[in-house]
Amino acid sequence: MTLSVDDDPHACVRAFVDELARSGVTDACVCPGSRSTPLAMTLRRQERIRLWTHLDERAAAFFAMGMAKATRRPVAVLCTSGTAAVNFAPAVIEAWHARVPLLVLTADRPPELRDIGASQTIDQIRLYGSHVKWSVDLALPDTEAGARYARTAARRAVAIAGGDGVPGPVHLNFPFREPLVPTARPPAAAAATPDLDTWPSLSGLPDADLARLAQVIRNAMRGLIVCGPQDDPSFAPAVAGLAGGLFAMAQGGAYVQVMSLQWSGAVVLMTLIGGGLVSFWGPVVGTIVYFLARDLLGAYTESWLLWFGLMFMLVVMFKPEGVAGLWHDLAARRAARRRARAGTLQPATGD
Repeated sequence: MTLSVDDDPHACVRAFVDELARSGVTDACVCPGSRSTPLAMTLRRQERIRLWTHLDERAAAFFAMGMAKATRRPVAVLCTSGTAAVNFAPAVIEAWHARVPLLVLTADRPPELRDIGASQTIDQIRLYGSHVKWSVDLALPDTEAGARYARTAARRAVAIAGGDGVPGPVHLNFPFREPLVPTARPPAAAAATPDLDTWPSLSGLPDADLARLAQVIRNAMRGLIVCGPQDDPSFAPAVAGLAGGLFAMAQGGAYVQVMSLQWSGAVVLMTLIGGGLVSFWGPVVGTIVYFLARDLLGAYTESWLLWFGLMFMLVVMFKPEGVAGLWHDLAARRAARRRARAGTLQPATGD
């Protein structure tokens, strides 16, 4: 016996749930309600999906979010129409900010019962606003093409919720007409071999932007990696490896810069500090002062040393006997002034 979708309007629901199972969904949380009966009973009959029942919608949504965060797989949560769906909002917002894959399934009245004062009916289209990665108001499950459409929606929802490197919640709103209880007839439409598949997209920087970012990091002398909450077990080793690579790169970059133009300021400072000493201790003392100044002054030290060195080179140009002679000349003048103040320096007498 062959059944058409028109003979069995809930065949589309079976196709949707079957595709959820094929896409890797293993758990679903269900809250009691009449309008969600087609999905609830179909989820209960799906052997590959474990059903968790909760009386309170808020508790169910947070339970599903915790399970999705622990398993790192999308988990479905289902409720009836009306304000019951609003109680999912706190968990949906939490899942959005925490990047948790969550499949939010809400039952709804058909279009002819909306905006006419029907009981337990609110505007559920895009109910969660910008806090979901994808929101769709599904078509009524009573067309011949409905089974394929339901499978496409299920596969797309799972791919968006858990794919592209940025997980998050998705919202699917299901309008149902009566009768709401699925038939017990053979699920012909759902048993049909599906002929669709999806490929999750990969997010990442373009090569040009990645090269520019690498250059900025390569030129940095110091850096800080700020990490937020992450439940990806591969995240911590990746960050540790990045930090280790950046540390080695920063050390290498520091030595390269010291050997470059900025080294001239350090050399001049070494000569200036130790100019009055012997040739060996002069550079040693200058080197110690240079590295102490660089640690104390931070990022401004290199440019300060460079300009200081250039100015000092101008002084040397006007003192041919060299830095040591300048140093001793200044010392002799200071000694003469001290003797003059002490009265030991007598004025010269004329003939």
